[in-house]
Amino acid sequence: MDWLNILLTSFSMAIDASATNAVNAIREERVPTWKLDFASFIFAIFQFIMPLIGYLIGSGFREFLEPIIPYVGFALLTLLAIKCFYDAIKETIALNKSGGEFKIERKPVTLLGILAEGVATSIDALCIGFVYLSYPFIDALLVFGIIGIVAFLLSFIAGLFGKFLAKFLEKWANYISGFVFLAIALKILIEGFLK
Repeated sequence: MDWLNILLTSFSMAIDASATNAVNAIREERVPTWKLDFASFIFAIFQFIMPLIGYLIGSGFREFLEPIIPYVGFALLTLLAIKCFYDAIKETIALNKSGGEFKIERKPVTLLGILAEGVATSIDALCIGFVYLSYPFIDALLVFGIIGIVAFLLSFIAGLFGKFLAKFLEKWANYISGFVFLAIALKILIEGFLK
């Protein structure tokens, strides 16, 4: 097995989930560490399961599924970005009506929201399962496990970093969230076009 390639793949797969967890920490006031832990765990599970599903589906459906996966990821993340921009605009209007005093009710990230983010940030990982079709099942399982572990660690670290920055970025949290989700969506779409 090419360990360097596996580690590089793991890091690149974890970037989207890590950015998303950092954004969650910025969006939610005083986000508890257990929630960052839980979100990191969900992201790791999806980063493990999606390549496994891709591997199990195998080459029979590869030609059909591979072209549409980037569009599904793009659509899910774009919807998340639109919701963030909507919330941000609503907050800006409320700020203007209150005479410029910034009082915002920051909403906690919900379980459903974390699950949706987990799916959206890992859907392109289905393709990674196709990449490892030549590996024996146990070796492929090990690779997908490494991808999941790296996703957990990087997501948690990014969440802690986002939690630290939250007090400085509170006013812009939903705009930042929207732009990050949109950037990840565009990255997935562009990667889909370049394949």
